[in-house]
Amino acid sequence: MINWWIGCSGFHYKDWKEVFYPSNIPQTKWFEYYCTHFNTIELNVTFYRFPRPEALLKWHDRSPEKFKFSVKAPRLITHYKMFKESERIKGQKTHPFFEPSTYHSHLALSKIWIPTCGSEGLTFRNC
Repeated sequence: MINWWIGCSGFHYKDWKEVFYPSNIPQTKWFEYYCTHFNTIELNVTFYRFPRPEALLKWHDRSPEKFKFSVKAPRLITHYKMFKESERIKGQKTHPFFEPSTYHSHLALSKIWIPTCGSEGLTFRNC
């Protein structure tokens, strides 16, 4: 049997109020509401900056047991450094959330957005 994980690239979009989130649910409870409809989320924030450990731990603690987090590889590695020095950069970005012994059951995958340069100029593709 196939296990499906379906989710979105985030949950905190103000435009979703009264479209996805009922008007009576405060923003502070949006993540919990999201988790009742989806079983995974892409942490798009990791592409732009690394969130505070407290925020990641709070999401983990507020998520259901089988919930999965997908993280996007930082643009520092994929776009600015173009994978050069990525081992050194990765070594500097260790974080307790990604320690297998603690949170491995909640970590689904890492997403890499790779810039490519072809005849049409710089484009991007997901891997």
